[in-house]
Amino acid sequence: MEMLADQMTRPTFWLAALQIMGINILLSGDNAVVIALAVRALPPRERFWGMVFGAGAAAVLLIVFTGIVATLMELPYLKLAGGLALFW
Repeated sequence: MEMLADQMTRPTFWLAALQIMGINILLSGDNAVVIALAVRALPPRERFWGMVFGAGAAAVLLIVFTGIVATLMELPYLKLAGGLALFW
């Protein structure tokens, strides 16, 4: 626990946290547009539930995929392979 408290006093921690929040806001806005386009032709009651379930599914998928990517990033040489694929 002391290690976390030590890291939270560093400016690099807060810069990284702000970057993550900014990316999350951008991605959430994109999700909101997609959900709105998907439910626009539904009757009001179904539209409401479509927005609720769509936003909930987007949040759950964001958490799940973040966990998967965090796990994958621990694999050796995966970053190198990804960089080479981008370079190609």
